[in-house]
Amino acid sequence: KSLIREEFAKKHSVMFILPTVHDVLEAGEVLRKGIEEYAVLFHGQMSAKSMNQKWQMAVENPHPMLIVSTPIFMSLPRSDLSTIIMDKEFSPFYKTQGRPFIDIRKFAEFYARRRQMKLILGDSILRVEDIYQGEAGVFIPATPLKFRFPRAIEQELIDMKKKSGAKEKNLDETFILSDKLKHEIKNAISNKENFVIISARKGLATSTVCSDCGTVINCENCAIPLVLYKNGKETIFSCNQCNQKKSSDIKCAVCTSWKLKVLGVGTEKTEEEIRGAFPDAKVFRLDGESAKSYKAGAEIIKNFYATRGAILIATEMALGYLKENVDNSAIASIDSLFALPDFQIGESIFNLLMRLKLKTNKRFFIQTRKVEDKIFENVMRGDVLEFYRKEIRERKKWKYPPFKVLIKITSEGPREVVREEMEQLGKFLSKYEPTLFTSRGAKKRGHERINLLVKCEPADWPKKVPPPTGLSSVVISVANPPLVPRAGEVTTEDSPPLEEDQYSSLLEILLSLPPRFTVKINPDSIL
Repeated sequence: KSLIREEFAKKHSVMFILPTVHDVLEAGEVLRKGIEEYAVLFHGQMSAKSMNQKWQMAVENPHPMLIVSTPIFMSLPRSDLSTIIMDKEFSPFYKTQGRPFIDIRKFAEFYARRRQMKLILGDSILRVEDIYQGEAGVFIPATPLKFRFPRAIEQELIDMKKKSGAKEKNLDETFILSDKLKHEIKNAISNKENFVIISARKGLATSTVCSDCGTVINCENCAIPLVLYKNGKETIFSCNQCNQKKSSDIKCAVCTSWKLKVLGVGTEKTEEEIRGAFPDAKVFRLDGESAKSYKAGAEIIKNFYATRGAILIATEMALGYLKENVDNSAIASIDSLFALPDFQIGESIFNLLMRLKLKTNKRFFIQTRKVEDKIFENVMRGDVLEFYRKEIRERKKWKYPPFKVLIKITSEGPREVVREEMEQLGKFLSKYEPTLFTSRGAKKRGHERINLLVKCEPADWPKKVPPPTGLSSVVISVANPPLVPRAGEVTTEDSPPLEEDQYSSLLEILLSLPPRFTVKINPDSIL
């Protein structure tokens, strides 16, 4: 707010970007207080009439304006716009899910430089890439970055492989609640304290395998594991990618065995076990199935906060709805995330655990079979610096961002056709030493999804374009809480036009590819 007042005093407007509609509505309530007539909110769920009225107001009002919006409105044409603030910069929703595949945070850097504006990136815990850029002097921290988040709360890492009580239990993948966590839930209910329990995935089970031959039950269209859901009194398999549904009363397609075993723990299975253990408890569930809209999710959270001694079972999406801290929290299952083919998965897990811990006032628990993993030690100590050092060493070793720019080209189609096509493209790109590999997830039988991966030097990609006359600035900021960013800037002098770099021909080839190819820069998943 102090930054907004400073910019207003200079007769400059400010744009405050947030990743989701929910974030815009929540932040807008705080930021526009006292300046209501000079603040406007934009998001995709507005009516056309309301959007037109506010757009006209934002563009034509001679007074400096505060624009709080989702990224799509970043190009609003105001000549006095001096600062763009991107809050919650860790959010995955800054990456577009459809064409063009853009990381809005990276676009904002180019856009701010081109328009000679200040860019502030803020979050309670910044991304590894941005911390590195701060160390390298590319970004300048607005304030000293915070690397330690100690919390004076009870916390415990529960080893799900160990004995539970005096009796050894057969802890297979369907075992959800440890005796310790059940004890803590019981105490919380007795003391009228609320409890949030996070599961990594929605549904009853995240995958199903044949006990006899080991075959995974996959979607026939997408070749990815089907998720088991509850449908009334029955259970069904559903694909989270194409939404195909089928009865769970099936046998293995390979060996015809009926011995199918469910693996992984979803929110529905967690809810089922908690309701069985605590039949009188007030239990709420928040995931993509129980809350199809922001309004539905907000209603669930409202009822949860209003009910003393309530239990909320949720996926990570709940963290965006929790405006107030909770008494107790726990991670029921997270181990399945470690298997995801994403070089950033460690960072995602660390961020999820830290965000939940920072939302907790009294007690925090993590159930895992991987207690030896350093991530959990770093979370318990609130040690961002140690996690960052290990993560950045691994990325440097394997040539991942920020040390390389990854360019992934994907094509899908009839097996023989797409193989020949991608091999030819690989020859065109041979001087860039591309890696050719297949990945699962083809949408039709007989089709194949093939990828080419190229690693580029960050300093040379993309082809450089001389900046406009004037100064440009990029700023990173740690906001704690996130809604109160702090200002700071670094300026760079004008640069002369650059000669064609080594990746110019690569850029030309990528731009010439037909629409059946998808090109993603620094994709979330390499495979």
